[in-house]
Amino acid sequence: MDRELFNQNCALAQHRNGVYELVILRPTRRAVDELLDYLVGIGVDPLQPYPLRLLINNSLTETMPIQYVVNKMRLMGKNLPASRLALMFNDPTLNKVTLQLVDLLRLPKTELAYFAPDERHEAIDWLLRDG
Repeated sequence: MDRELFNQNCALAQHRNGVYELVILRPTRRAVDELLDYLVGIGVDPLQPYPLRLLINNSLTETMPIQYVVNKMRLMGKNLPASRLALMFNDPTLNKVTLQLVDLLRLPKTELAYFAPDERHEAIDWLLRDG
């Protein structure tokens, strides 16, 4: 791992295969801010391969403030890097709702998929696939 972020809100690491894995430790607005700021920072790195491949694991805690996430993504939309995001929440209904909300943002450079917490390997396979 050559990049890491760890604090009381979240832990983020880049694995050797290029996948970033974010584990939400506290579902706070501050965690959302830190995550999005970090993603924008990665996006301006000229050595960063595209799309950014990110596994967001929110299965260890309560759900993040979804409306806040959507509002922040709307404001930052053009600054977010091209991304493929695999979302893991404990509640499959919440994942579908989250995907629909983010889809409404029409982020052309973002591809999203939902995976159950026990489908981590499938999520990584999806993140690494071409296309």
